[in-house]
Amino acid sequence: MAISLLIFETHPIQYRAPVYSRLNQICPGQIHVAYACDISLRGGLDPGFSLPVTWDGNLMGGYPSTVLDASVTLPPRGWNDLRGHGVISLIHRLQPRAILLNSLNYRYDHTAYLAGLLARIPIWMRCETQDQAFSRSWLKDRLRHTYYRLLYAGIQQAFPIGELNRQHWLRHGMKPMQLRAAHYCTPNRAAALTTQQRQCRREALRQQLGLDARYLLVGFFGKLIPKKDPMLLLESLPLMPDSLRHRLAFVYVGSGALQQELQQEAAAVQLRYGVPVHFPGFVNQSALVDWYLAADVVVLPSQRTGETWGLVVNEAMQAGCSVVVSEAVGCTADFSGWERFRTIPVGSASSLALALMELAEYPRSFTWATEGLQPYSIEAAAQAFAAAIAELP
Repeated sequence: MAISLLIFETHPIQYRAPVYSRLNQICPGQIHVAYACDISLRGGLDPGFSLPVTWDGNLMGGYPSTVLDASVTLPPRGWNDLRGHGVISLIHRLQPRAILLNSLNYRYDHTAYLAGLLARIPIWMRCETQDQAFSRSWLKDRLRHTYYRLLYAGIQQAFPIGELNRQHWLRHGMKPMQLRAAHYCTPNRAAALTTQQRQCRREALRQQLGLDARYLLVGFFGKLIPKKDPMLLLESLPLMPDSLRHRLAFVYVGSGALQQELQQEAAAVQLRYGVPVHFPGFVNQSALVDWYLAADVVVLPSQRTGETWGLVVNEAMQAGCSVVVSEAVGCTADFSGWERFRTIPVGSASSLALALMELAEYPRSFTWATEGLQPYSIEAAAQAFAAAIAELP
């Protein structure tokens, strides 16, 4: 049995599985996905959300796959947590014409990398690594640069997820001709809804929150952790004019270590300014679209501690939300020139207040970003891989 592309993943991921399902439709019988473990299917404590999480949706449907170690019960953190058992035998059995890696964080990834090199199988890679997600010393930056140049010497083709990732590949030795964009993307759950359906869902959820049409609903979506700096939304309130505060509402869709502190501060804010703040908690993927439709602006004000992309931005714009991100969020290099997208300095409450004042002037639109997001779609990513497969000897 020989296939075109063997894809190595650590575990089923909700925004990558749809790409493989679509790729298998375009290239039937030519791909196979190997998972080091299936912990995301069985659920477990997510440290970021501070609660057990099992993602909904069928993450294994629509493409052939193999789980190499179903005994893993804890989220992998260190080099040896995913050891690569079964990698070499799977390569021998499937005889792929190319191998796609998605990380080089574990022994599992390096086992696949070295096995591919020894078998003279072309190694491809798609990852989210970039060079601006963290602040580093000069020495650490040089050591990191040397490591990546050596490692990437064995990569034949890379698939940048965005502009900063593209710059990373070029800086560490890849040639432009070796790069083929496969931008980060998420399933567009709003696409199947008519404008009327989107409006009805928006109004229904806002009615549950007690918000009429005059309210500007500003949302934070994700883990309530220091890295993402969710407190900045509340800190921006004193810096806004009364004319905006009187029609402002916040919603924190998610959970995490800062939830109690945020709720305490939100109670004080509501008492002082009369601004309602809602905490629906963790919302799974299939139900998120209604919250995005209900929101007007989504804010992701992350610290410079590893926010390599920010997929909530894709989801927000798919639903037509305006967006504010900090300059530490990786996708800002791709979206910063867009009409309803604003970038602010890290930790700047005053800049956030100004951005919200500007975006409050726009009428709600479900489709303002639709055309621009086409290259950041499941279809576009799948087509990029299909084109690379078609070029294999």
